[in-house]
Amino acid sequence: MHYQTINEISDNSRVIVDSNIFICSALRHPKYHRSCYNLFTKIEERHIRGYIPSIVIQEVLHRLMIAELQKISGEKDLQKIKNHIRKKPQSFKTLSICWTAVEQIFQMGFPVLGETADSIHKSILFSQKYSLFAKDSVILSIMDTYGIDTLVTNDNDFQSIPWLQIYKPAEYTTHSDS
Repeated sequence: MHYQTINEISDNSRVIVDSNIFICSALRHPKYHRSCYNLFTKIEERHIRGYIPSIVIQEVLHRLMIAELQKISGEKDLQKIKNHIRKKPQSFKTLSICWTAVEQIFQMGFPVLGETADSIHKSILFSQKYSLFAKDSVILSIMDTYGIDTLVTNDNDFQSIPWLQIYKPAEYTTHSDS
């Protein structure tokens, strides 16, 4: 399937932004940071109307916590990280990237779209129909509920949805300081 890049999103488009886009930006991914940063600039300047499902904020926080805790503990294994936290719960106090990234989401003015009983039920049907895991099917059901058909993601799991327009970050070979 051919994807368009973030740079090709038309002005005034309504888009849902997936967690991996925030994470690429927050962790300054060498290939995708610049493209994600440019998207957020367009959203902040109101050229693109970006929305975020509440489940995406939770996922961003969770994944960035794990990434920071991996760095602090020197462990890659999730169970070992959990054991590290049990022994040293003060490690949470040293986290900063995860808190800053989530605060920046709110500062950018993203409207947060929440789940309803109907959207959760619909997500189960979407999970079955399109072979999606729970988080992705919730995102899809929120998009359907709010009438948004454009998703910015670096995830290939959405390619089977015929009504979805998908935009991915463009690859850059040099790391930007932005």
